[in-house]
Amino acid sequence: MKLNKLQLLKTAPSLEVIRTVDFHDGMNFIVDAGSSQEKGNGVGKTTFLKLIDLCLGAKEKNTSILIMKLNQKM
Repeated sequence: MKLNKLQLLKTAPSLEVIRTVDFHDGMNFIVDAGSSQEKGNGVGKTTFLKLIDLCLGAKEKNTSILIMKLNQKM
């Protein structure tokens, strides 16, 4: 199985693409592309990996915490 793209969508009040992440062949890295002082902290690495895990069928023990973190980012 190969993951090509992951899109985070806001569905209410209307459909809106929040972020699109394209994956490439080989290794892919999650890095902070912004100009903040704390590089790598608070970028959303763990949340992003949990989303991929859920998409692939994992059963998240505490999905409400993941949703709350996503809502804070929006």
